[in-house]
Amino acid sequence: MLRATLLSLIFMTPAVFAHGELERNCDPDYGLVDGSCLEQFEPDRELLDVYEWVWSRSGYEQRTLLERSQGAWLEYREATCGIMSARNDGLSAEAQAKCLEFMARERTAELGLIRRIAAIEEGCEGSP
Repeated sequence: MLRATLLSLIFMTPAVFAHGELERNCDPDYGLVDGSCLEQFEPDRELLDVYEWVWSRSGYEQRTLLERSQGAWLEYREATCGIMSARNDGLSAEAQAKCLEFMARERTAELGLIRRIAAIEEGCEGSP
């Protein structure tokens, strides 16, 4: 019982102090940029890298499908993040930034799956 109490105190203590005023980060070289600093969302580097990798190894038909899916995803992301960041007094920049970050991670995972499938197929083509 004492052990459980001590463990809960250890994990709760950082949360208590985390509510203090945090310094805004507007420098992308320093890590995740605070949403209030963003005038326009720039794509996550990993997302762009994975997209370019898939694009470079795709044929004409796959590129057409990739373009369609990316365009649809961009519209979906815009609408979803618009809903999630809408407030009575306007948009929440913090909610918008968090949504964009989440959506970029999800799309990177989707494209990563396509990349893994393509890599497997490339390996199979070289086999006798």
